[in-house]
Amino acid sequence: MENVHYIWVGPPKPGPTPLPALPRADITGPLSVQKTIGDSINLHFWCMDEDVPTFQAELPGIPVYGIMQALETTPLLTADMARIMPAIKTAVQTLLTRATAAAAIGHKSVNRFKVSIKELFALYLLYCRGGYVLDTGVVKTTPAPFPPFPDLMVPWWRDPESSGRNRSVKKVQPSATMATQWQPVMGARPHLWVLPNEADFLTTSAGMDVYEKGKTTPLKAGWQWCGESREKQPGTDCWMMYSPLGNIRALNALNYWLYVWNFVYQTIQSIPFLTDVQLDAFCNRSEQLIISALTQSIYNDAGMYEGNPRWQCQSFPQSFGADDYGREIHALGVKKYFVRSHLAFQPK
Repeated sequence: MENVHYIWVGPPKPGPTPLPALPRADITGPLSVQKTIGDSINLHFWCMDEDVPTFQAELPGIPVYGIMQALETTPLLTADMARIMPAIKTAVQTLLTRATAAAAIGHKSVNRFKVSIKELFALYLLYCRGGYVLDTGVVKTTPAPFPPFPDLMVPWWRDPESSGRNRSVKKVQPSATMATQWQPVMGARPHLWVLPNEADFLTTSAGMDVYEKGKTTPLKAGWQWCGESREKQPGTDCWMMYSPLGNIRALNALNYWLYVWNFVYQTIQSIPFLTDVQLDAFCNRSEQLIISALTQSIYNDAGMYEGNPRWQCQSFPQSFGADDYGREIHALGVKKYFVRSHLAFQPK
């Protein structure tokens, strides 16, 4: 049977929000899957260690695990995982510390830090445990099975209105410093996707090498950003991911996430409180990180760059539906509901 993982970082939700939303954004997804197809899968729910007892009471019959405890007992401790486990633990702890600090002052960045923890842990699960990793807003609409696939899989589409997070990147060589600090895995090549207003912040605060669109002189040599090109590229999203246990592409994605963390996110360890402008740039960059990691690993090893005619994307069956509430993959019988528009759950 396939593993199906849900991850929630943060305390349990107190109940329905005043906005149109899922009755409980943290547990609606796993309860839906358990009810519809629970007997044919291994369903798992992951949360912060201190919240395990509460979620165990609210999710009867669903195994609930603590994220930090899981990182201490990695089931697939290959040589590659042994090498990067300290970096994974440090990243999670740093993000958790900053989320706690942001929550204490009521800063909006708290959710972004939590989502970054969730996304890193999702990549960890894909490689070390395998199976599906779903957002908690993903529900089961039919009893269609969760089938196995031979490779890392994500939803993708060519609708230019679907995802504003895709950026066109030209293939460039990393600087000598970068080359000594990151060893590529199976031909994976580093790329960085940035927004124009982030270039200054990334270069001065994190030492990144960044070009801005339209500029002929780089801020530093090495990286080049070419702006949006959504019509030329498939949109990629991470609300449902699949990987066989120990898959090399899942490991590539995990390595790439940590690689970017090394150059960008170390900034938050040295600055007690970023300014609002810096935090906005940090949060925008964070939102792109898992997309960047997935596309870096999933697309062909020539890299994701402007003008590349070959797309070798491992994607779920192309049977999508979309409405005002979310996006559905008919072939798998799942639907991802948007956080603030779950009108389908309101009483008729």
